[in-house]
Amino acid sequence: MRPITLLAFALLLLALPCYIGYAETPPTASEENVFTNHAGIQLYATPKSLNEDTRMVRLRKLDGSILEIPLNIFPQSEQARILAVLEYPIIPDDLKAPLEHYRQRLAKARALCERGLLTLAELRETEVRLAKAWALRLQRRAKDAPPMPHLPDLPSVK
Repeated sequence: MRPITLLAFALLLLALPCYIGYAETPPTASEENVFTNHAGIQLYATPKSLNEDTRMVRLRKLDGSILEIPLNIFPQSEQARILAVLEYPIIPDDLKAPLEHYRQRLAKARALCERGLLTLAELRETEVRLAKAWALRLQRRAKDAPPMPHLPDLPSVK
């Protein structure tokens, strides 16, 4: 193993709070199950789920064990492949900021409701208003842009 590869591997293990299995020549790994992180280390696994809040992805390794790691350790191209396997919608760049803005406003309203500064009715009203604003933005974009995959709805009040 080259010294640079060994160094990259050591740095990755220090950066992650969990163990990552690494194999140079896996016995039965297919091309679609190989993901390469920023350090160049290949991970042989199948994506299982994504936690939207923490951006942690759960992967099932070849030995069957589950690994939970940050999605951002992978380059954009690998992140897109992981999200595609999970059938997770890829948000177009022009909609990322507005969606994040709506999500933050909804999170703030929920926090105010939990503290008793907002009633549940007011929270629901805020949710409806934000959902309508998001739907309107999607309608406007649909007129100006080509068709795109399903975009997520705003989270609902629980």
